[in-house]
Amino acid sequence: MTSSFEIEIRNDLLQALEPLVLRLTEELKRLISTGIDESAYLISFEIYPPSFISRFPVRFDWFDSDLAQIEGGPLLVGSGGILNKSHYTSKDPLPFALPVLIDWFSKRWQEAGGFEYSLPAYIECRGSEAIYDLKNQNWVDRASIT
Repeated sequence: MTSSFEIEIRNDLLQALEPLVLRLTEELKRLISTGIDESAYLISFEIYPPSFISRFPVRFDWFDSDLAQIEGGPLLVGSGGILNKSHYTSKDPLPFALPVLIDWFSKRWQEAGGFEYSLPAYIECRGSEAIYDLKNQNWVDRASIT
């Protein structure tokens, strides 16, 4: 059963993300159409949870087949914070916000043409073993992407 706190977090986050839909989708389209280093094996988007407060918390990196970083990208969208954590005093909002952000980001990736992207694409929360496969739209374990 979803708590009223979870519903509040979801609604607040989706409201904060709504103005970023077009901007992020355009950034992802540019990323998808950019030439890729021939040694790139996958692209991974990483969520930095503390950044929810100060800026849009997602950046990307290309990795080779040994999962060594080839090139890192900047934070996407680069706007102000999207979640006012100080508003939530009874519980930490991040465990509830992360799945909402991943689902929202996945939709933007698909709208930008992510299904046609030539490399596997993932999004994860920094420090987590669970990774979301943006092409197949399912959760995978880190060990399964090697």
